[in-house]
Amino acid sequence: MNLSARPSRLGKNRGLAHSENPFRVMNGSILRQTLVRKASIFMAWIRTIPIAEASAELKQAMESQKALYPIEYATPVHKTEDGGPAPIVASHSLIPQALYHAFATFGVLTSPDLPLSRRQQEMITTLVSVTNRCVY
Repeated sequence: MNLSARPSRLGKNRGLAHSENPFRVMNGSILRQTLVRKASIFMAWIRTIPIAEASAELKQAMESQKALYPIEYATPVHKTEDGGPAPIVASHSLIPQALYHAFATFGVLTSPDLPLSRRQQEMITTLVSVTNRCVY
């Protein structure tokens, strides 16, 4: 599939023109282009609750959903200065129940008890991200 031939879903509303697509196809491989842009273009501009100000309910939701993830996810990839969650998780901090259910779903779907191997699970999640033009 040639991603560059598809119309961009990012468009002007997300601050990227079609020519600035973060993915390109090269010899059948999808490569992440390095974007020289501020990260704020890609992040939600909503209020988030810092971990230091989190309620007991929010802290419980964060810890509970994390406990469902495979061991490979124990070390955070997107560390924050305050030790809080990755920005994508923090964007759900205003509604702790939504945070739990949104991220617990992925944890359950990547359970080692399921019939798919870890490699197959990663291939599926990668393909879904590429199809949705998700850059993380």
